[in-house]
Amino acid sequence: MTLSGVLVLLMGYLIFSIKLPMAKSTVYTVPTAIPSPTQLNSDTLWSLVQKWRTDNGFQPYIKDQNLCSYASQRAIQIKSDFSHSGFSIKDICGGNACSGAENLAEGYYSEQDTLTAWIKSPDHLSDLKYNYTNSCIECSGLYCAQEFVSYMTTPTPVQTSSISNIAISLAVQNCLKQDAQALNDAIARMDANGTPFTSEQIKNLEQSAIDNCKTSN
Repeated sequence: MTLSGVLVLLMGYLIFSIKLPMAKSTVYTVPTAIPSPTQLNSDTLWSLVQKWRTDNGFQPYIKDQNLCSYASQRAIQIKSDFSHSGFSIKDICGGNACSGAENLAEGYYSEQDTLTAWIKSPDHLSDLKYNYTNSCIECSGLYCAQEFVSYMTTPTPVQTSSISNIAISLAVQNCLKQDAQALNDAIARMDANGTPFTSEQIKNLEQSAIDNCKTSN
């Protein structure tokens, strides 16, 4: 065999003897997406607020169903207008003398985050610290509204039968017949609206009738 032939065989042996390194494969793990909540729980947020109140030395709120109805409406309204422009102290007080306020929240993915955001905001924190007695929280999706109220006086509804008795007693006195009729007319209107007189309103009507009687005599 010639020298060139030996060299060719030797080169072939070297080529097939070299072990090429294996390519390393990299495995990528795709993290599982955690779904974001689409609805905050009103009761959970309410419990967190109540606990925050008691933990910080404040009285827990009285849950007011009238405020719950109003807060439910507001939670829906603020989806299209996130502001306090729709807030009405007259609506939440129901015609009674009271002071009130409102806290709103949008876009937080947990009830705790919502409360934390309120606590970090001076204006919202001020509402939470104030001595409002009645409150309620309602959420619609990720929009939440908390309404606060303190009534100046607690209205005492009086049954229609009691009002009728007052009207009859006034009618017994001739000089008060006209006022008794006016009272009865007012009773009919109040009944139609489903709103009873308060004891304070009756007292004012009685006094007005007595004053008119004195004037006519």
